[in-house]
Amino acid sequence: MNDVTSHEMKLGMDSVAVTRPPEIWSPYMSAWRNAHGEDDRDLYFVYHARSKGADTFGPCGPWLTTADEIPDPNNLQIRAWVDGEQFAVDNTSSYRFTIQEVIAEASRFFTLEPGDLFSFGTTARGVGRFPHAHRNVDLSECTGTIEIEIEGLGRLANPVVHVSTSGSG
Repeated sequence: MNDVTSHEMKLGMDSVAVTRPPEIWSPYMSAWRNAHGEDDRDLYFVYHARSKGADTFGPCGPWLTTADEIPDPNNLQIRAWVDGEQFAVDNTSSYRFTIQEVIAEASRFFTLEPGDLFSFGTTARGVGRFPHAHRNVDLSECTGTIEIEIEGLGRLANPVVHVSTSGSG
């Protein structure tokens, strides 16, 4: 799956930062994140309705890989290219949580069915002129082909095409 995110939409339209005063700060509010000092009480919220959910975002396939086909899903190399130029290299071992931990946590709240998909994104290790990986690839500006490859699973290539949403018709 190509976990497409429009960072322009994410940071410009789909995010909000909230600073909580000390008197209402509870440990559960930040236990999941790394604080940058005692006074760091910022919480960042992103709802990805637009930045991840636009039509054509999240292409996947043309096949699914079952758990028995991958000996260790927590150690797979991930690489990405834009028009043949590599912009990211990463590994699933870089994820904050293991694949098993994410599935276990999700199954506490959702009924999982065969064929359900989890998209983990990437930790964004850049290559060459793309020091911030996908954050240096502005999908609102570029056109061409994005390719994503996960070791042992294959490579997925998708065109980036901009469709005008203004005008008549």
